[in-house]
Amino acid sequence: MNLLSLFTDTKMYSRLFLALMLLLLIGVESRAQVSVPVCTTSMSTTNLGPSFITNPGPYNWTYPAGLTFSCNPCQVVATVTASTPGSYPVSVSFTGGSINYLLTFGADDTDGDSYNDCDDCNDNSAIEKPGQVWYKDSDGDGYAETGAATITQCARPAGYKAQTELTATTGDCNDGNAAINPAASEICDGLDNNCNGFTDEGLLATYYRDADGDGYGNPAMAQQSCSAPPGYVSNNIDCNDNSAVEKPGQVWYKDSDGDGYAETGAATITQCARPAGYKAQTELTATTGDCNDGNAAINPAASEICDGLDNNCNNAIDDGINCCPSSNVIYVNDDAPGANNGSSWTDAFTDLQDALALAGNCPNVMEIWVAAGTYKPTSGTDRNAAFVMKDGVAIYGGFNGTETQLSQRDWAANVAILSGDIGIPGNNADNTFSVIRSFGIGNSSILDGFTVTQANATPASGDILGGGIYNEGSSPIIRNCIFSNNTGSYVNAGVLNVTGGTPTIINCIFINNVGSAYSSGIFNFTNTGCSITNCTFYGNQSAILNQSVDLLSVSNSILWGNNNQINNITTPATLTVSNSIIQGDFPGTGNLNEDPLFVDPTNGDFRLPPCSPAIDAGDDAANTTTKDLAGNPRKVDAYPGGSQVDMGAYEAAAGDNTPPTISCPGTQTLALGSSCSASLPDYTSLATTSDNCGVQGVTQSPATGTQVNGTGSEIVNLIVTDVNGNSNSCQFTVNKVDNTSPTISCPGTQTLALGAECTAALPDYTGLATTSDNCGVQSVTQSPSAGATASGSGNMEVTLTVTDVNGNSNSCQFTVNKVDNTSPTISCPGTQTLALGGDCTAALPDYTSLATTSDNCGVQSVTQSPLPGATASGAGNMTVTLTVLDVNGNSNSCQLTVSKVDNTAPSISCPATQTLVLGAECTAPLPNYTSLATTSDNCGCRASRKAPRRAPQPPARVIWR
Repeated sequence: MNLLSLFTDTKMYSRLFLALMLLLLIGVESRAQVSVPVCTTSMSTTNLGPSFITNPGPYNWTYPAGLTFSCNPCQVVATVTASTPGSYPVSVSFTGGSINYLLTFGADDTDGDSYNDCDDCNDNSAIEKPGQVWYKDSDGDGYAETGAATITQCARPAGYKAQTELTATTGDCNDGNAAINPAASEICDGLDNNCNGFTDEGLLATYYRDADGDGYGNPAMAQQSCSAPPGYVSNNIDCNDNSAVEKPGQVWYKDSDGDGYAETGAATITQCARPAGYKAQTELTATTGDCNDGNAAINPAASEICDGLDNNCNNAIDDGINCCPSSNVIYVNDDAPGANNGSSWTDAFTDLQDALALAGNCPNVMEIWVAAGTYKPTSGTDRNAAFVMKDGVAIYGGFNGTETQLSQRDWAANVAILSGDIGIPGNNADNTFSVIRSFGIGNSSILDGFTVTQANATPASGDILGGGIYNEGSSPIIRNCIFSNNTGSYVNAGVLNVTGGTPTIINCIFINNVGSAYSSGIFNFTNTGCSITNCTFYGNQSAILNQSVDLLSVSNSILWGNNNQINNITTPATLTVSNSIIQGDFPGTGNLNEDPLFVDPTNGDFRLPPCSPAIDAGDDAANTTTKDLAGNPRKVDAYPGGSQVDMGAYEAAAGDNTPPTISCPGTQTLALGSSCSASLPDYTSLATTSDNCGVQGVTQSPATGTQVNGTGSEIVNLIVTDVNGNSNSCQFTVNKVDNTSPTISCPGTQTLALGAECTAALPDYTGLATTSDNCGVQSVTQSPSAGATASGSGNMEVTLTVTDVNGNSNSCQFTVNKVDNTSPTISCPGTQTLALGGDCTAALPDYTSLATTSDNCGVQSVTQSPLPGATASGAGNMTVTLTVLDVNGNSNSCQLTVSKVDNTAPSISCPATQTLVLGAECTAPLPNYTSLATTSDNCGCRASRKAPRRAPQPPARVIWR
């Protein structure tokens, strides 16, 4: 591996430099020690220069195999390629001397963690080493944080320790507090000090809530703490932590009527919980003295009134008082402080029985006004006791004890209760058979503004005793009353009508009148008839039970949630039910079978919420009152234009005027079709709607199926309508999106002729594309673009891309065949001379290199005809053709003349000396000796001649050529 290329570190260089300088100056061989970590990658000797050497000369390194050195002054980079640590002798020689030194390659492990200083991040710490696992211990308590991720790295992260430094690698439940760890001791501080998942374990005591401060704790409300918290005690024996009177060991005195005087002779009870009808001594005026503990108005402190009773427990009755009042009204108020003679609110009777008794003896009395309170037929235990209505006397409840006019009363606010719960309170086994009875009274007898409850009609078999009211042969008007929780085993009812009579019942509620099969809200039994208007029946055995009835009329009423609604043992001769809600349905005009949606029937709230179908659904003609059971106005027109009076005992102040809520979906995307249009979907199901009374439906505008064209946005309205006709709307945007890519068809292969430089400008082919799109084509583009330079022959791909008006695109490709139609040029050399050889022939040379050629796209080759090496024979001229071929197969030719030249002289051999005989004139014609010559030539001899043609001078020498 590459380990070193001498020092770039200035400090290290300086040391080496000084050492070398010293050795050079003293002129002796010495050896310097240089240690280099194996991880060092570069060193240099850039400043090891000739200034310290007398005659520097060249520098040479002597080194062992595997090391390559040179010096910077020599302009060579030194490289160490050794891969094994060790010591290597190195020598630098120069003109005038040399320096030897020992170069050591290795790595130190100062901290002994088996990682040298090349690999270690901190060679001074054996813990900080590669691959170390660190555990989070921010508070330094020796316990790592539970669940904290470890970190694996060489260097220590802040707030982390190695395993060897820790007591445990997990377990610290609070790494921000060194005092909290598994080894800590638990202390009472509300913290889990020892990280065992428990707080203050073994250190807490249990304390109990003492809310009433009586020193006794509530066993149901405990708290563990190191010491008693405020309002807590250590015992848990209190029976009622909301009453300081109810505590262990309390002595109780009987005061059933709550008048502050305990019953004379009654035994005390010692216990924690208050017995019913008992008080502690601190709550009493006296612990004895009450002669009638069933009537709070009778006690030693009471005033004697005209009621036939010993009111003040002095063993004297009425004390000679004249009882008849001067007015036609008798007053009853169980809290009246005065003489209790019924003559005024101050002197009102405290018992309704006293008022009824007086009214029976005073012909001038026409009305009894009863203030808020609970009134029972007897203070004793006689179950046959009942309030008996008087003929011609109207009994009105709902006063607060200050009114001077009947119209001032408020029976809803001032609740007057007529209760049969005599004897043991809350135990109906000893309750009266009937709360009220009437015998032969007419319709001038009125019961108005009362709650009649807790009758228990359980007589001997066969006796008919009724329940809340027993009407025998009577026709009273019963108005603004509540009949609830009247029970029994035989013919009990909220109202029982028997033996003739035609009672009229208006604005009344009948709740939970149950028992045997003959229990009901109203039981009409062998009577002439009954008229029921604006009444509400709920939770009864039967709402209305009929047997042998001549006439029954039910209007504007609600019969819902009963075991039976109208139960006819024998159907009345005339039965008219109209404009009423009857669960399970019932024939008649205006009747409904819809939940009236009472506000809270379980808790006795039978008012109509704005959503009730009973609102404005009654018959105005049947209504005879101006107020409902709550004292609110009747005939409130909740929905303008509709009927005014509501069904049931209560009139709603307003109908459902609350519009429904609707939330539209977010922006929708509508994909356009092939004609750039689409049918609008039904978005109504995407709306989120709610309504207090119920949603009727959701409509859409524009309507579902409406055709929309072109891209862009479309506003859609969603309209919600509730069951009562209220509506609301919202809007959302529909983005009409063209997702259909255009189509494109490319042309076939195109031919592009290349020019002089073997290039051509690419034409615009976009006009050759065939395109179409559902919403319209925007453009066609080309790649490479028109005008781009195409070079070189061959095929190229051109892409045409069509883009529609909405940005969708599509592409196709076609081939452009780049064609070189330009022939190359060639220029042949001038006439060439070819020397013939010994046989008058020669091998034709290669003349192609002598041709001058060019081509726009490049020359492929030059060929020759006849081919080089062909045999040329005989002197003379011959034509050679040179042909150039370009890279694309185009060719051109030229010719050159080759002159075949014979440069070889022929050979000749003359004959021997010839004798010529002279004639008379001493002359003779020279003979033709040519035939005597022996000749030869590579190309052949043409002729031989003799010379000169003159008479030779003897002796003559003839030279042949």
